[in-house]
Amino acid sequence: MMYPRLKLARNLLTNDGVIFISIDDNEVNNLKKICDEIFGEENFIATIVHKSRGGISNDKIISENHNYQLFYAKNKGIIHNDRFLYGIKKSEDDFKRFNKNDNDGKGQYSLNPVSGPGGARKGNPYYEFLGVEGYWRFSKEKMESMYNEGKIVKLNDNLYQKTYLIDLKDKVKKISTWWDNAGTTSKGTTLVKNLFPELNVSIFDHPKPIELIKLMIEYCNVKENDIILDFFSGSGSTAHAVFDINREDNQNRTIILVQIPEELVKILMHTNQVILQLQK
Repeated sequence: MMYPRLKLARNLLTNDGVIFISIDDNEVNNLKKICDEIFGEENFIATIVHKSRGGISNDKIISENHNYQLFYAKNKGIIHNDRFLYGIKKSEDDFKRFNKNDNDGKGQYSLNPVSGPGGARKGNPYYEFLGVEGYWRFSKEKMESMYNEGKIVKLNDNLYQKTYLIDLKDKVKKISTWWDNAGTTSKGTTLVKNLFPELNVSIFDHPKPIELIKLMIEYCNVKENDIILDFFSGSGSTAHAVFDINREDNQNRTIILVQIPEELVKILMHTNQVILQLQK
């Protein structure tokens, strides 16, 4: 079932397009192999672990509280060239560390190490600068240029670079593969139930929380006139998320939903009022 759909999905992606595929423990290994073949191992970005459940299931050996989001690009080389393209907006908490000011006209800044993590193993250059020997993030020529610009500071026999707030104020920040604040399945279920308060049955199984979809859209910098396709649309969480974001930033992202027909009317026959709501 998955292979032909993913093959078509790859053909539909723009050159800078990406895809998220939700899966659980049962099939994640098989899905990864299929995606490596269709999209190419070199276009794999990450396996995101989404905390999809808050409570503990006592009827299992160990409670499964997560799902996976396999994250691939059609052409990873294109989207990886701009290091600030992908990320989420910074909050005021992210700027608290910018608390230094030398009145040099460039405003507040923070100090960050210029030592080269990984040393020789990562290929970082080794040399002496301002009397300090070590592996560094930058070449000696780059360090000298930064020092001449007043960006390199020596403190307690360690070297630091000034990172100015003005240079990062409009930039985004990266996040990890552990998503524990992107809503839960129960939250998605509650949302659907609130849309149809007259029903005493669940219309959709395991609906995705819109917070999860919104995080994907924001992180990947999906913007004006971009098209988002969900070919397992279910309860319409993706459309709901897109409508929310479009309203928040007044942009026009387009959504296409695909879903195998389901006879919802049989579930809803006991209330004409709800059927009318669905038709609207």
